[in-house]
Amino acid sequence: MDKVLAQLTEDFLKDERLVDLAKNNPKDTFERIFEQQFKEIAAARYMQNEEFFVNMFNNEEFMNEVIKLLLPEVYRKLRRG
Repeated sequence: MDKVLAQLTEDFLKDERLVDLAKNNPKDTFERIFEQQFKEIAAARYMQNEEFFVNMFNNEEFMNEVIKLLLPEVYRKLRRG
């Protein structure tokens, strides 16, 4: 969940319109616009992640590459406890 929230935050930070609105408006004004944009940005992130997993499960070579990338990181973190 942390990764998804981090990805969403990055998506919002890349939206120049939202950056401008945050810099030039009080929080309550920004909040209304943020809530409107949230569903669109969240849906776009969902589609990106869904596409990634569909591609991975349909392409064994790609899945093996993902495994090779993740294995050492996961192993190291698990060993640390």
